[in-house]
Amino acid sequence: MRIDTQETGNGNQPTPSERDLSTPSGERGRRSIGSMQLMGWVAPLLLASSLLLGAVGPSGFVTAQTPGNAGRSTRARNPLAPEVAIGLEVATMLAETIGLCENPEWEQRLTDVGYRVASVAMDEDLPYNFRILDLPEPNAMALPGGFIFVTRGMFETGIPDDELAHLIGHEIGHVHREHFTRTSRLNTLISVLKTALAVGIMIGAPDTHSYERVEMADDPGLRNWSVGMTGKSALLQGTSIMGSVLHALFQRGYSRKLEFEADEMGHRLAVRAGYPPEAGVAMLLRLRERSYEGNRFGYWRTHPFFDDRLARAKSRLTHLSPPETPPDDSEYRQHLALYFASMAAKLPDEKQALYFYRCALQAEPYRFASLAMALKLIRFKKEREEQKHPLERHTGPLIADYDSLIAQATRIKSDWAHLAAARQERATLEESREQLLSEYMTNLEGQDSSTSCLERFLVNYPDHARTLEMTCLLGLHYQLSGRADEAVCVLQPLLAQDTSAVWADSARVIIGKSIREIEDMVVCCRLWSTFKSQGDSLLTGAASDRMDKLSSADLTLKDGGSFVQNCPETPWTTLVQNKTRERAGRMLENGLVQEGLHRYQDALNAYFAILALAPESPAASRAEICIDRIHRLEGTEN
Repeated sequence: MRIDTQETGNGNQPTPSERDLSTPSGERGRRSIGSMQLMGWVAPLLLASSLLLGAVGPSGFVTAQTPGNAGRSTRARNPLAPEVAIGLEVATMLAETIGLCENPEWEQRLTDVGYRVASVAMDEDLPYNFRILDLPEPNAMALPGGFIFVTRGMFETGIPDDELAHLIGHEIGHVHREHFTRTSRLNTLISVLKTALAVGIMIGAPDTHSYERVEMADDPGLRNWSVGMTGKSALLQGTSIMGSVLHALFQRGYSRKLEFEADEMGHRLAVRAGYPPEAGVAMLLRLRERSYEGNRFGYWRTHPFFDDRLARAKSRLTHLSPPETPPDDSEYRQHLALYFASMAAKLPDEKQALYFYRCALQAEPYRFASLAMALKLIRFKKEREEQKHPLERHTGPLIADYDSLIAQATRIKSDWAHLAAARQERATLEESREQLLSEYMTNLEGQDSSTSCLERFLVNYPDHARTLEMTCLLGLHYQLSGRADEAVCVLQPLLAQDTSAVWADSARVIIGKSIREIEDMVVCCRLWSTFKSQGDSLLTGAASDRMDKLSSADLTLKDGGSFVQNCPETPWTTLVQNKTRERAGRMLENGLVQEGLHRYQDALNAYFAILALAPESPAASRAEICIDRIHRLEGTEN
């Protein structure tokens, strides 16, 4: 297939052509078979992950849009080709569980090098995109559909662009050769991310003010279009539970044959893109020196066979020479940017749509064009908000997005053609927000003011004169409705010294009552630590008493594991750790029973939960053995 887009009549929203997004072309003729093989065993896992999160999302029913089925009604249409839909599903899960590194310089290097290499791959059916996972270990990975990830740790090794090109070429080789259809890596990946999401949802900071933001870099020379999340996003970021998840994520490398295939293709692509062939050898040597081979998540544990790969890389040095003039990838990038934007407008899942809009912004070869793409993203979010009742909209974050875009455009191109339109749209939103203020206040001052109305007021009017009052009222609502953890989280900032004494005292009273009802040990222990450091003996004592009660109760593996890994040195850690190890032992027994019944996915889920929540327990060592045993039984790797 080709990724084709065309402009609509209004000139704003590009739309894909009606070509079959799964039809092979040229040497890619075998892709349709690979995609069918992929979907055969991955689709049930995607459905299971949707069920785990509480609803069957559209991506759980993957359907490629083709001329033949364009007029038919399906349960939940996804306009993407199957392998792209699968890759996007997993990519958004990675972004949500692990988080993405938002370093403007690294991101620009990665996209510039990545698209230059991808432009010579002749993969017209694959929308390649490149992101940085926020992980300290140097590594890289690829997903079906062209989703390439390089870790923060890889950039921290000081890798230069020419070596980065060979690294990216290697990962593109895995995608081009469809290596996921020849291994069980995707099965492993989705299984562990399901576990991570389940755990992350339990330990994520309770924040009902979660919403997307678009932020622009202050430096006009950088394309830093940051589309991030607050609240319950990047659920595992900042917690040591991430390490255990990564062990399951990166524990298995490709076979020798597949690594050699990816190396050979990566070398050809990098050289064809204008990078020196010697950089491939230098890249291997750099990673050999900088990445400890015994590191569980390091490059050489997931990309093995160093000696053979190095020898082959050296033998290829005289085979190819880079062109005198590097290829111009601007047309290729513009083509992809239009594809990402047009598909984002069609995707029913908002997180996936935002992910693709971010890809569109990064693919844009020129920053002025990126201004237009950022405006499209904001308009996309604005259109979705306008589908809601006026009092249910999150207008405040949209206005902040427009402010950031307008400030950026004013700095770098004051005569930008769409600047006046952006200002007018921002003014219209501001006018709408002000018109709704009196209705908000009427609802809030009534006896039946709702919690959701308070939440939206604080999001939409963060600088209002009554913000502190409404924050206290929201905390009281949480406390009275049994949401003690959220009450404490929303009220704790009001205890700062610069807060009005009236509202600080009110918040303190509500927090004191809420502590007695907190169910999350991590939240309670962190409060204990904070109040102790502040010298607040009353609240410290209340948090300590609550921790005594929580830690002595019967604990789940999730509760115990997340506490031990987030609070490793507290008066309650040893007790909770012992209970967690006992729970892990029971989980292992359950996994063994499922394995004996040939329910291998259920067994893997149990083993991954042990690795994530009790990595230092005796059960974790046995779980690793069991996982390897199941993978050997699968017999799908060649």
